[in-house]
Amino acid sequence: FFKTAEGNLVPRRAAGISGRLSRFSGVEISGGKPWPVGWVNAKAAWAYDAPSRQKKHRVAQAERYEVFEALETSGEGKRGFVRFDDGAWFSLADVRVARDAERPAVVGDAEKWIDVDLARQIVTAYVGDAPVYATMVSTGRGGPKSSTVKGEYRIWAKIAAIPMDNTEEALEAAEAMELADAGAPAEEIQLYSLRDVPWTQFFFESFALHGVYWHDRFGNRRSHGCVNLSPIDAR
Repeated sequence: FFKTAEGNLVPRRAAGISGRLSRFSGVEISGGKPWPVGWVNAKAAWAYDAPSRQKKHRVAQAERYEVFEALETSGEGKRGFVRFDDGAWFSLADVRVARDAERPAVVGDAEKWIDVDLARQIVTAYVGDAPVYATMVSTGRGGPKSSTVKGEYRIWAKIAAIPMDNTEEALEAAEAMELADAGAPAEEIQLYSLRDVPWTQFFFESFALHGVYWHDRFGNRRSHGCVNLSPIDAR
């Protein structure tokens, strides 16, 4: 068992111990550079000397989270390619690339606003029409209980650290434990309780942009519906 800060006991098998905090952080955009910006999202992505995945065109490998300026694209979707250097290409299947977002009509010419790109798993901060910061995030996994709400919202609260849990909304603890004992995947259990979630910005009901200390999978859908950022980016 683990003992919580409130003095409650949690079975060891129902809790996780967080590993090393993610040191990933996004990119500041200054003077329009680097833009469009992209990141490697595969464990190891090949760079090619032509927009082709044939082995003969492989020239080097790049590690996950390596950042680059996207200079040109060829094709679309997972079969497309993006050029990031003189003659060097990444497969779009291995990367995430930020793109310009249209400023909402309710946002002023010099007002700060944030675009959450659910398709690309990227958040971009803007001042008016100019991007000033971009990073990879993790939004909701999807489904009836784990989707990120869509729409245009005003941030209604900013909190440096806050506990988050759904133990009253989701399955009863006993039922969740039975599922866990039966080998059910965590996403089916839908039960979580977290302390001191950092740098939280609520934008609709309980949906928020916030930092996470329990995973390092930015660029991929993972959350229960919130927009997960690295602690550095969330701050």
